[in-house]
Amino acid sequence: MTIRLALDAIRKQLLGAKLSNEDCNLLITHFSSALLPGWFINMLSDYPLIGVNLTLSEALDESSFGVDMVWLSPKQMVEEALETYPGIIAIQLGYLPIGSCLFGSGDPYFLKMTVDNDNPPFVRIPHDILDENDKIDDSKIEPVCFSLSSFFELSQVIPNRIGQTTRSDSSSR
Repeated sequence: MTIRLALDAIRKQLLGAKLSNEDCNLLITHFSSALLPGWFINMLSDYPLIGVNLTLSEALDESSFGVDMVWLSPKQMVEEALETYPGIIAIQLGYLPIGSCLFGSGDPYFLKMTVDNDNPPFVRIPHDILDENDKIDDSKIEPVCFSLSSFFELSQVIPNRIGQTTRSDSSSR
């Protein structure tokens, strides 16, 4: 299944924001074209994913931890990639930050964008993954789904919980 087909199936449940021209320029300014391919920009422009909460059961998560995450705003993506760990190191390895854990760990979710396709693997990179030399131990990267389309197909969109900040607007972090 393609990403677009998976998103079309849940489109009515997506109550987030679409990528604005200003936010698109922010992403293009901070990320290389290898990390930010056209299909990704088109996806965020066409589907209101920003700020959407998604959940995936432990049984369907390749890492068996389960997922409860919010899709990051462009500003949050840039902050995760350029100002915080593990994002600072992960981006150098071709991982684009796209989500944040809502379970309590705050661990970020990434797409492995150096894979030569338009349906990259979806992974979680825990905050404590860096070794003593500030390198990422690849064995500790947690695969969630082997493709982004699989994640959208298997996950559920959950309504924003009362009193919970979704961090969907650019100024909320």
